[in-house]
Amino acid sequence: MSRKKSSVNNVSAVFKMRHMLIMVSLLSVVLAVPFIMVWKQAYINTSSLRIDAMSDTLSVLNREIAYLRLQCEHLASNRRIETIARDALGLEYPESHQIILLPVNTGRKNTLHSIGSFFSGIWAGTQVSEEL
Repeated sequence: MSRKKSSVNNVSAVFKMRHMLIMVSLLSVVLAVPFIMVWKQAYINTSSLRIDAMSDTLSVLNREIAYLRLQCEHLASNRRIETIARDALGLEYPESHQIILLPVNTGRKNTLHSIGSFFSGIWAGTQVSEEL
């Protein structure tokens, strides 16, 4: 009979242990679900704030791009460049006798030779001959 009681006690102890394990698992799930829900909501809120900040930054950058494009168009205008060249640098449009037309050669050797002769004529202070 003592064997029966000890086996019943063992079964009862195993049953109690399983019951306690199930209760602890359920309790941890019950406690974890609200924690996870709060964490998820906090994560959504912080993500939303970051998205709003990035959106504001994007709109500021888009305005800056528009301003810089306008500045670029202004600075690259032909009228402004001509005014600076004429007033600040003292440049003028070339006259017809100052314009030199260079023929385009198809051979690489001839092209380099022609350009070399052109620059050697300028460096020597002589005019370039018509054979170019």
